[in-house]
Amino acid sequence: MKTTSERISIPVGNQKMGAYVARPEGADAYPGVLLFMEIFGINSHIRSVADRVAAEGYVVLAPDLFHRDAPGIELGYDQTSLTQGIEIMVKTQPAGILADVTAAHAALFNRPDVKGRGVGVIGFCFGGRAAFTAATETPAGRASRTCSTGRCTATMEPAGIDCMSRPRSATRRRASWSDS
Repeated sequence: MKTTSERISIPVGNQKMGAYVARPEGADAYPGVLLFMEIFGINSHIRSVADRVAAEGYVVLAPDLFHRDAPGIELGYDQTSLTQGIEIMVKTQPAGILADVTAAHAALFNRPDVKGRGVGVIGFCFGGRAAFTAATETPAGRASRTCSTGRCTATMEPAGIDCMSRPRSATRRRASWSDS
């Protein structure tokens, strides 16, 4: 399926968060997928993943989770980029990620080219935490399905929450939400 893409800006509080959107060409509506980046930004790899998922018939939105400290950054996969990405990642705050995830979901879910009851969520490494947040910490998670790679770290968790015990409690809580 042929695709098209664009860069958009999403309001998050009094700031703007950039995002990459890929979708099938044409006027039809498709299911939505949030794609959360690694610590390397919305680089060519993340855009490629978005384009490939869009080619399968989805509208994909990849938000720039580093928009507060390094908006628009695109890093490679060398040691210098890894070090720089980690330096930016440790500055991110759970409340900021929650706000970003909530805003990204609303921006995607409310697009006229998105249909369905919910959205899918994919996250790579650092983005896995954002995907987990989308599925468990926001009302948007009621209808989200999550696939993530990577693991939570102490620097990415709110104080006092054990990452390894989260899936059970989050699953119980999510199961109690209604789909309406």
